[in-house]
Amino acid sequence: MIGSLLRGERVGQATDRFNIRWAALSTELAELLRDRSAGAAVSDTEIALRWVARDDARNYVVLGDPAVRLRVRDIA
Repeated sequence: MIGSLLRGERVGQATDRFNIRWAALSTELAELLRDRSAGAAVSDTEIALRWVARDDARNYVVLGDPAVRLRVRDIA
């Protein structure tokens, strides 16, 4: 994300990768919970680890206007 910001991407664009990661982890967690409901042997530990990973991917904060770009000089 920091590299994206330094390349001049807007904050909202740079943090979009976190949203994509959160969505993928949410899907994996939902599948595990569905499998467990269907009788599959899914451990509490596995569910807890996925749950924490999903929440960690969502709980990042960049303070400021999401449409703002950092003012960085071109190195060339």
